[in-house]
Amino acid sequence: MKKTCFILLAVIVTLAARAESALLDGLKYQLDLLTHTATVTHYHDSEGYNYPELKGAVTIPSAVEVDNVSYTVTAIGNYAFDDCTAIESVALPATVTAIGDHAFAGCFNMRSVVLPATITKIGAGAFSGTSITDLELSGNITAIRSGTFAGTELERVVLPATVKTIGSNAFARCPKLREIVFGDRLESIGDGAFTACGALEKIDLKGVKTIGRNAFAKCSSLAEIDFGHGRLSMGNSVFEECGALHTLVIPASVMEIGQYAFYNCNGLESVTFEDGDEPLITGHAPFANAPFTDLYVGRDIVANRAEVALFSSNKSLTRIMIGDGTTAIPARMFSYLTSLEEVSFGRNVSTVGHDAFSKCPALTTVRCSDAADWAKIDFEDRTANPLSEGATLYIDGTPLTALILPEGATRVGANSFAGYGRLSSVTLPPSIEEIGQQAFMDCSGITSVTLGGSIAGVGGRAFLDCTSIAEVHAPSLAAWIATGFETRLSNPLAYGALLYLSGEAVTDCAVEVPDGVTAISDFAFDGYDRIDRLAVPDGVTEIGRSAFANCGLLTEIDLGADVDLIGDKAFNGAPLAVITVRAPQPPAISVASTTATFGGYDATVYVPEGSLEAYKENKAWQLFADIREKKLSGINGPEMADTLPFTVSGTTVTAAGADIIVYDVRGAEAGRLKAGRSISLDRGVYIVTCGSSRHKLLLR
Repeated sequence: MKKTCFILLAVIVTLAARAESALLDGLKYQLDLLTHTATVTHYHDSEGYNYPELKGAVTIPSAVEVDNVSYTVTAIGNYAFDDCTAIESVALPATVTAIGDHAFAGCFNMRSVVLPATITKIGAGAFSGTSITDLELSGNITAIRSGTFAGTELERVVLPATVKTIGSNAFARCPKLREIVFGDRLESIGDGAFTACGALEKIDLKGVKTIGRNAFAKCSSLAEIDFGHGRLSMGNSVFEECGALHTLVIPASVMEIGQYAFYNCNGLESVTFEDGDEPLITGHAPFANAPFTDLYVGRDIVANRAEVALFSSNKSLTRIMIGDGTTAIPARMFSYLTSLEEVSFGRNVSTVGHDAFSKCPALTTVRCSDAADWAKIDFEDRTANPLSEGATLYIDGTPLTALILPEGATRVGANSFAGYGRLSSVTLPPSIEEIGQQAFMDCSGITSVTLGGSIAGVGGRAFLDCTSIAEVHAPSLAAWIATGFETRLSNPLAYGALLYLSGEAVTDCAVEVPDGVTAISDFAFDGYDRIDRLAVPDGVTEIGRSAFANCGLLTEIDLGADVDLIGDKAFNGAPLAVITVRAPQPPAISVASTTATFGGYDATVYVPEGSLEAYKENKAWQLFADIREKKLSGINGPEMADTLPFTVSGTTVTAAGADIIVYDVRGAEAGRLKAGRSISLDRGVYIVTCGSSRHKLLLR
């Protein structure tokens, strides 16, 4: 312990021996006896006033002599001339390298200062509250510290290239500052650095990377901003109440804008976010109460808080242009814009969040250059779609009433036409792979839908409330039953439309599933009341859920030998009288309730010879009261001959050159004909055998 005390005492003695103060020619100095340097310090009289006699022009000498020793003056100390209100000017020698904190603060009559190139540091608040009017710094200064020139009469400031940072409030409340020149290495500008600099007309931010909150707030004359080329992030309220801003162009180099960044910029007429590949992050309502009418968004804008209504306070906004650099529009981004009349979409928008355009009652015009570009957009819900409240969609300047997508288009997005009442027809090419959920929901004007091929996925409620659809066209039965409907209301047949296959109406007839089909999709004919019989060939393994549900005329079905799964409610609501099943093993039912699949147990079920017990013991089939064995080999064999041994006229069949046997879809014999003899049959599906050859026959 004693040793420690001795060391501390030695340090104190050494420091005391190293420094002393001296008062020479009215100025007080702190002398460093080892380095022979001097720092000008403050000097208070008995009443606490700092240099009460100092006035007019003050010249700091380059050196002072004490006891025949010369000391070089290298610094102006902290608060050295604080509140010396009679000083009018100061000249510093080339020996000075540093000016301390608040060194000349409050010298409100000081109008000029000569700073040598040797200066490397100027302290916080050093010249705050002075009346200096012009400042051109040079040398190796790297930072302008907090409040250094706040509240001065500066009119023009030139910063050297060495300056990298400007501290908070550094030039705040300089009402006459009209020009500020930044160096190329400036990286950051602190909070409130230039706030209330009312005469400042333009700024060039060059390579600046960060600007603090309120940095240029209340710069009422600021009319021109060059945001430079740095990856710039701007704080909250950074340009608040800059009323002289009329046109604002924000380049792709700007990475972040804080909340209320341009709040109350009441002269703004247009805002442009230039095209860019990286998203711009923005805080809440960056343009709150700014009355601009035109907005161009050329890149993605991402709110730093979920579901922020970024522009909802811009009630004067009448036109929005979405550029090609924009891929996503966030939720609520353009909601509650009561004056919005027109929106133009670029080519690359892929998603739009919910409520993005809700409560925009004046919106009448939506523009897009290409129908395929519009169709591929996924809108999160109906409120995301600007068409949902009655606007007209213009494609390349022409109102869209008939949607015809070109070959190569692959999808129709979710809610992409939801609520668009002006659409009268839809024509989709074979290249379409997907129709999104609610894609055409509430399109009450659609009367015709044409599908160029099978579509792998048709989303839920894709055609909800499309009650005017009268015709649905598909290239073939195979293409139609391969289409993947997610729900009943995904199917455009849902409201009673007539199905056309290769231009021929499917009505009051039997449906014969073509060879090569392996599965019948969900909801394929749900509610279709125009078919009375169904023939499913060998090779089909699955019948989808509700595939033929509610087919009010369907009384007979013939299921091929390979069917092993029947979906939930596949035939529910169909008045089936005869079910022929050719599979030796009972097909599985996807739900436990046979009632849900077939709607009841009243039909007669025909099964292959030797399989009766298997069906009666199966939980899914045993509830049918009438299951019968029958020789079914006359139908659904593996091959069909190419040459027809019969001719057909209407519903009359004539044997041509050989004897034939005709079977109905249940496998029951409908007639035996000698060569040249005829028989009149009901419309439906039949199998004609001639020796070992077999032929399918459809009578319409």
